[in-house]
Amino acid sequence: MNRPFNLCKYLPGALFTEGMQKEKESETTKKPNTRYRDKIDRPPLDSRLIKWLKTEHAGSKHPHVEPIYHILTVAYRKKLSMALPSSIKQPTDITKLLGECDDWHHRWALKLYNLVTRYNKDLKAYKKSNK
Repeated sequence: MNRPFNLCKYLPGALFTEGMQKEKESETTKKPNTRYRDKIDRPPLDSRLIKWLKTEHAGSKHPHVEPIYHILTVAYRKKLSMALPSSIKQPTDITKLLGECDDWHHRWALKLYNLVTRYNKDLKAYKKSNK
């Protein structure tokens, strides 16, 4: 008398399983390989971003009113440090990457662009000299 349990027997209609099959198929397909900056190169850039952020915040007209995370959040620092050097060709690329507004762009994008491109140049020179 060991019959397997059948849930459909207790429901008023058939179970909807069409979407479940499509979900299983999509799980098995590979996602495109998104490229990021090498993991070893991220912490030094993040350190520079933190140092820059503290300096900018301290030099702000209203450091007590405007929190430091209004300039650059931790998540945005992570996004910037993970972005490939080739993906940041101009300040607007940073604004688009972070999804920021025009006011933020005019205030911070160029400064961040200069910092990131300077880091990329320093890193490239360092790697070239250590070959």
